[in-house]
Amino acid sequence: MAAAPPSHSRIADAARSAAAGSVAGASVSAVLQPFDTLRTRLQADATTGTARPVGATLRAIAAEGHGVSSLWRGSTATVLRVGGGAGLHFFSLQLLRGAAAGGSGQRPQWVGDAAMGGTARAVAVFAMCPLTTVKTRMEARRRFRDR
Repeated sequence: MAAAPPSHSRIADAARSAAAGSVAGASVSAVLQPFDTLRTRLQADATTGTARPVGATLRAIAAEGHGVSSLWRGSTATVLRVGGGAGLHFFSLQLLRGAAAGGSGQRPQWVGDAAMGGTARAVAVFAMCPLTTVKTRMEARRRFRDR
């Protein structure tokens, strides 16, 4: 027996959840971008044998571009990746939960929740993978400009 298509209210609920997840994810990623840029640069420097202390790396990042604002290099790709990924994750999760509950309105057991959460996360990660590559390249290299 085939599963019934999601109802309009289930899709609307999933869309609200996706919007909230996207806004939250994008906001947090914008605020924390300097830490992500620093982490990426420290990792890239360590693999090339040019590792420096954190303070020296921060000064180098600031000297390469536009001062302190250089710490937000790659932020466009990061905000799109995290915001879009969070929205897609929550949208998928809500639809999967609704499908699992069927008409009963009951939530699945923890194993079902874990499986649905993992599936929803896998969908989001797979869909956002190209943006992750762009983001990392923008943060690690000087030749990419986020303007």
